[in-house]
Amino acid sequence: MARTLRFRKGAGALGALVALAAPMLVTGAAHALTLPAVDPVPTSITLPLFGAPLTVDVTTDATGSLTNVAVNPADGLTAIALKPNRVVFENAAGTGTVTVTNRNGRQSVTVRAGSLADVSGAGHWSGDLFGTGSATSVDFTVSAKGDGSPDITGVTTSDATAEIGATQYSSDDGEQGAKTVIKFVSGAESRTVGIRVEVSNEDGVQQASLRVTLGRTRGVAQPAADVAGPHAWDGQLCNGTPAHIDYVVGLDGTISGVSATPAPDSVRGGDHSTQVRFATGERVHLRAELEGGLITLDVSESFRCATVPGTNADVALEAGDDHGRDGGGEDDDHSTGPRGNSGSEGEHEDGQEHEDEQEHEDEEGSGSGRDSGPRGESGRSRGNDD
Repeated sequence: MARTLRFRKGAGALGALVALAAPMLVTGAAHALTLPAVDPVPTSITLPLFGAPLTVDVTTDATGSLTNVAVNPADGLTAIALKPNRVVFENAAGTGTVTVTNRNGRQSVTVRAGSLADVSGAGHWSGDLFGTGSATSVDFTVSAKGDGSPDITGVTTSDATAEIGATQYSSDDGEQGAKTVIKFVSGAESRTVGIRVEVSNEDGVQQASLRVTLGRTRGVAQPAADVAGPHAWDGQLCNGTPAHIDYVVGLDGTISGVSATPAPDSVRGGDHSTQVRFATGERVHLRAELEGGLITLDVSESFRCATVPGTNADVALEAGDDHGRDGGGEDDDHSTGPRGNSGSEGEHEDGQEHEDEQEHEDEEGSGSGRDSGPRGESGRSRGNDD
């Protein structure tokens, strides 16, 4: 969740440590500049694990990188994986794990254990959705239905305007799951908080997981006349250098006049989608979609900085040397950004698009099978957290 500054028409709050300000109109008329008055409050998630509440507090820096992950109670938990976008804790018995991921504006906390009863109970999420300095909260309960399959009930939020989706259920190849999504809107931006619980049985061994995910900030459709005109994005690169992008959105949703400071390594894309890549590897994606006289302007960052987060629990391995012990399917080292040059840029662009498509499926509550049910991520293994 990078601290960025975007200039857009129609002043209003942006999400994930983002400030929104309206640009000059094409006619030259000025709109007011809106900046956050205070730093956003921390994110805190409380999930049930082995019959007791476990609280996870997540801190990020100005680039959106994890800087610290604290678990409470910390007794009996050891950090077995430390990577810039992922921290994994394991209990002494090896029967439970807690995984925290933070990538490209998305953040998730997952607990895994041996049975549905181990992850059942009351849950809570609290965080600053739109950089206002005030926390929004979500409460829910994980339990078992009459047939023993997982359920999510009692979903409430402190935001009376939020859309709480109905709980959806899935059952496939020995796996049962439930998910629900809460959608929040502020001005021209939206975010979601998703809750997923899944139980699987393989060779008579039950595995259960509970995940709470904060989706990245997305654009909301606005009248084309309100969006058309000059815009700007401001942020901070992984090395601390301020970065700035200017661009223009046309009434037809085309993006043009793109320039950046520092000088970009490349600016590429089509009429409605442009990617700005800086020499140090960070990428900013600009997208504008015109439909029915409305333009959805979406700006997303792909930053993978090398900062290794701290924790308040014992660390079993050298930083970044987890040897896959967490069972995660994600290969963090295939980065085209500041952390490395392996893998092709095109592959990572495809990965970004896949994440976007999957998150849209979750937001819209589409489907209930393997690809769009609680497993999500096109049926990838439970080890994948983002």
